[in-house]
Amino acid sequence: MVEPNTYLGIDLGGTKIAIGLVQQGHVLRSLKKPIADAHDAEVLLDQIKEMIKELNPQSIAGIGVGVPGLVDSKKGYVYDVYNIPALTNINLTNILGESFGLPVFIQNDANCFALGEFLFGRGQGTCNLVGITLGTGMGTGIIAEGKLIAGYLSGAGEFGCMPYLDGVLEDYVSGTFFKTVKGESGEDCFARAKKGDQKAIAAYQEFGYHLGFAINQILFAFAPEMVIIGGAVAEAFDFYEEAMREELKKFPFNRLRQNLNIMPQSHGQMAIVGGAALCTLQ
Repeated sequence: MVEPNTYLGIDLGGTKIAIGLVQQGHVLRSLKKPIADAHDAEVLLDQIKEMIKELNPQSIAGIGVGVPGLVDSKKGYVYDVYNIPALTNINLTNILGESFGLPVFIQNDANCFALGEFLFGRGQGTCNLVGITLGTGMGTGIIAEGKLIAGYLSGAGEFGCMPYLDGVLEDYVSGTFFKTVKGESGEDCFARAKKGDQKAIAAYQEFGYHLGFAINQILFAFAPEMVIIGGAVAEAFDFYEEAMREELKKFPFNRLRQNLNIMPQSHGQMAIVGGAALCTLQ
């Protein structure tokens, strides 16, 4: 039996799939699994369908999906998903809609995260908010004057692709920083930092400097009241906050900077909540 106001949110990350049953912004039940095969569309789509079945799709009124790349939210196509090439040029809306007989909506994953925080999380009551997701890469979702600004093919806010130092911003402002610059996973660095390892703490301070630079660019472009940091790297917020704020002092417009509220995500499932919220905004 379909329950009113109950939707399924799906967060497709660079390495994991997270899905959850959501009712009025609350995740009732959820699943998270590593992506079985990022290069084989059939295997990946079967995995997504099986995870949906595990959460009883008969009880939901719609499905909302956040995808880490460009999407045509009107036609349902997925484009340019660098970490999950199997999804490129796939009409995800039609495939899932035909499989489950439900309305399906797709959007960029960082946009889903920002939407979730804006509607049900720490962004409630603000009009101008930017959500930054820091996982395998860097994503940015923009709420301006109370509306999601997705842009053409949901491509607005891709600050992670901006040229920076010897690469692009997300080389230094995501989990990639720890692997390629520091030679270890973010999880290992975080574990060492919690034990007081000074090299790990210094790595997070360096990360905070790069994140501060990124937020300065976002301030120039959108002048948000609030920036919310999401994704796996959000857990280590206390280790890089000071360095991040020190770099923010270079921003020339003091009133914008001083009134900016920066904080970590409400919880780790806000992209699922935002994905489910897509079903209510149509």
